[in-house]
Parts: sequence; structure tokens; C-alpha cells
Amino acid sequence: MLLLQSRLSKSGIWTATGERNKGVIYRRNTVKGEAISDKNDFADVNAALTCVDINGDDLPLNNPLPTPMIFEDNRLIGNVNLIAFGSGYGIGGSAHFYRSKLEKISHTDGHFAPFRLGFWYWNTRDNYMIDAICGEGVDLEQPPRFYGSTRYIEVFYGQTKKVFVTDRCNGVPLCNTAITISTEGRQPIHTKTDNEGYVTFEMLTVRHLKADNVISHTDYVSYSFAVAGHPACTIATEALKIREGIALDDPLCDPSINAGVIANSKVIIFPSPASSVIYLNGLIGNETIRIIDSAGRLLLTQKATSQSEKIEVSGFASGFYLIEIEGTKPAETFKVVIR
Repeated sequence: MLLLQSRLSKSGIWTATGERNKGVIYRRNTVKGEAISDKNDFADVNAALTCVDINGDDLPLNNPLPTPMIFEDNRLIGNVNLIAFGSGYGIGGSAHFYRSKLEKISHTDGHFAPFRLGFWYWNTRDNYMIDAICGEGVDLEQPPRFYGSTRYIEVFYGQTKKVFVTDRCNGVPLCNTAITISTEGRQPIHTKTDNEGYVTFEMLTVRHLKADNVISHTDYVSYSFAVAGHPACTIATEALKIREGIALDDPLCDPSINAGVIANSKVIIFPSPASSVIYLNGLIGNETIRIIDSAGRLLLTQKATSQSEKIEVSGFASGFYLIEIEGTKPAETFKVVIR
């Protein structure tokens, strides 16, 4: 554990990203930075007190981004700032923080902000904060403090997201399938689903930017998922946060022949074909769910109590079934296959 107590400008870990530090990983460190007096002017660019200090540079913004510097499973404790971006000399950009534990010391409340952006004339881009674990009093909705005359500083918040991907028409999981995930202002992610049809990626949800002394906060509005042979599926980020599955259209599929999940933009039902269990995601939590067989007989009625429900179907005969969901606007009907 590194402990820092100071009346002056100090930082716990002072580092620059880039080729000089290629392959550097900071893992499982505890850094505490505590101001022992609140008489400093913490708005002064020279009065920074932070656990981790990420440098900036004066290189053109169209230069290639440096190799990321990785911070994993670190614990940062402070009463002024926990991380400062773009603070001084060095090669700046591509600092990626994963599963950081962020903790606030209770006193000098008026000076605390999780992140500080800015110091002199330095740029730093492509900084990520993924899967942050926030302690009491640490709110990532709180805007970073912006100090100094820094030109371009960029910090993203996000989370690791795992999504089940199916063909909308027949409900078959798209396993081991190339998929491209895109969102505004970022390079597309080219990856593959796994053996079960899940794709895992870093979903960025918020971007803080200071450019030419103009401060902006962007909530990402949508993500697009594209697979060859299927039109891209676009989902709002707020909806995607609580979604566990997506269904892609297949323009060559005849739903009268290929029975399966017919999902709308909110509710996802999988798998289909199913053998023992069917999962429903994207519910409100108070819907009535009914299963009807091909002869029109009502076999099951179940009340949803959460956004995700599980239905046991191991006792059902093989065949086609309808799942009716009442309570949504409008009511919806889905077709599934049980084997």
C-alpha cells in the first residue's frame, strides 16, 4: 500500500503511457492520497492531489494511439481526486482501468471528484474506466473536475457486457459467428460469438471530453450488431444495459417453416429449440406469461416477477408452441420449438 499525505501537489502513481511503457500492468495496488488541510486552492493547476497521475502529450490528435497501459484490480482511496488525466509531461493516452475499487475519504467533501481532467497544454485520448466498483460517496455520474488550459482530454466509462445472439426467425443461437459491434465515435469491434452463441465486449456508456476549453458529456445513444446475411440490429445503450440477448433478422428465413423466437425490440426468448428450460429477458416484471400448444390448449400460466424469467418445459412433448405475454403494450406472441 502506498500512502500519501500532503499539503502540496502530489500523486501516488505518476506514469506515462506509450511505447516506452509497452506491456506495463499495474495490478492489485492500494494507493491512498489524502489532503491533510483544505486550505489549498484545489482549483489551482499546481494543487493536484491524486492517487494515479496519467500524463498527457503535445502530439497531433491524428497520430496513432499508443499501446494501452493496463490497470487491473487496484484500490484507490482519496479525498480530492482519485485519477488525474493529462496532467504533465510524457506520452499520454490509452490508460485502461479494469475493476478499480474507488473509495472516498469522508472529510474535505467540497473538494472531492473521482477524476481530474487537465493541467497545462497536454492531450490524452482513449482512456477507459471499465467495471468500476464505487464505494460510498463515489458517484461516476458526478462530472470530472476540469482544470488548466489542457486542449483535448477524453475519458470513457463502461462495463463488460455479455449478450446472447440468436436468429430472430428460427431462434437458433449464432455460435462461433463473426460479428461487428459499432457505436458512435469509436472504432468498430470485430469479434466472434462463443460456442454457445454469446458475445462479450466492452460497452462504453459515457464519454467525458474537454476540447479547446469546451466541456462535454456524452451518453452513448446506440450500439449496432452486424452479422453477415443479417441486417444490423441497433439498440439504445440504456436498453442494452439490462438486455441479455439480441435477435437478428434473417431476410431469407420463412417463419412458417422455421419456427422459433419472434422477438420484438425489447423481449428476448431463448433458446429455441429448447429441451428443458426457456428464458425470457427484457420484461417489465408484472406480465402474465402463457404457453399454448399447436392445438390451442393452454398448458401453463405464469406471472412475471422480474425482468428475467425462467420456465421449465422438460415435461412438454416435442413440437411447436406459442408464448403469449400480456401486460406489455401491445401484447406479444412468440413461437418456440420444444424437443
